[in-house]
Amino acid sequence: MVFLSAEEVAWEYPAPASRNILPYNDRRIDYLGHPLPADLQLQLERAISSAQNDSEPLPRLKTLLQALEIPVESQVLVYSKTSTNGKLVSLENPRAIYFNERLILAWVPGAEFFELLILNPEVGSQFLTIPTRFGLTSPNSTEWTRERRCLQCHVAGETLGVPGLLLKSVAVNETGTPLKSLLSDNANSEWKHQWGGWYVSDRNFSSAAKLIEADFAQSHLWGRYPSHNSDSVALLILRHLTRLNNLLIRYRYEHLLGLPLSSETSLVFILLRGEEIPQFPPLVRTPYAKVWERSRNTLNPSESQFRKLNLKDRLFEARVSPELFGENLSHLSSSMRHSLGLALQREFSGIPPRSDFYSPD
Repeated sequence: MVFLSAEEVAWEYPAPASRNILPYNDRRIDYLGHPLPADLQLQLERAISSAQNDSEPLPRLKTLLQALEIPVESQVLVYSKTSTNGKLVSLENPRAIYFNERLILAWVPGAEFFELLILNPEVGSQFLTIPTRFGLTSPNSTEWTRERRCLQCHVAGETLGVPGLLLKSVAVNETGTPLKSLLSDNANSEWKHQWGGWYVSDRNFSSAAKLIEADFAQSHLWGRYPSHNSDSVALLILRHLTRLNNLLIRYRYEHLLGLPLSSETSLVFILLRGEEIPQFPPLVRTPYAKVWERSRNTLNPSESQFRKLNLKDRLFEARVSPELFGENLSHLSSSMRHSLGLALQREFSGIPPRSDFYSPD
């Protein structure tokens, strides 16, 4: 199952020296045997219980989003057939993706299941499905199912060799069938070649993307989705979270497997540079931009200033990634934080260091 798609672009930050596939089920990692994060599993079970009275997919989707604390404003739409439900995807029936900093939920109208992805920096991205209607897969179809088939696509060089995320940019025909990748080499990595196969809300966005025209926004097709938008700012935030999570997973695997830390330079770069994108176009503030900025920081509310967006010539006003102070780094072991902290310390420039980075076990 291709849940998202994401191709890392070398010119935006140093690519890891190695992208070879790592043994995710090595006993030191035990990806397949690793349970879901306990708090998220409890939240998921409560969300599914809350949706039991919803007999139709759209009301059930809205209930799940609310119970999982995933903002509906994060909706982005992709019309390329690059997912497990690709046969259902088209320009008239795009796939919707919703996310927060720990969960990603995808939905294609007409599909028999929702796709849920857990951003778990401890072991790698974990893939689940949830039936869109009761009684489709079993008498007890309110349960979630953990999927292994997703790993066929989601452990690859593009995911840095670990269970990760993908965000593809492709040229498509009139049915949404991919014809070729638009990011196949460094020569084609300019901004204008990004976001092929995606709808966007801002006409200043990449020319490879398709603008949601007013007549589409007013059409009956919007009745299939909880939001009448494909938020451009949400798409950029999603890309940033995708890249950072893949790097964090790779970094942890390299530590656990005793390998050279080929991802460390890239991880430090993206933490300290955020999204310094060449040819970044001035973008309008969107509904999701407001949601993102007012989200509380889980470790230190006083550092919420780093969530402020620029949108004029770069994504983040402070130039650094807000995840520098986020929860995902806290999941690294003390020895990993110490190693990363030393690497960050070598590159810090006026950024207040987190003291917990510098104390090994």
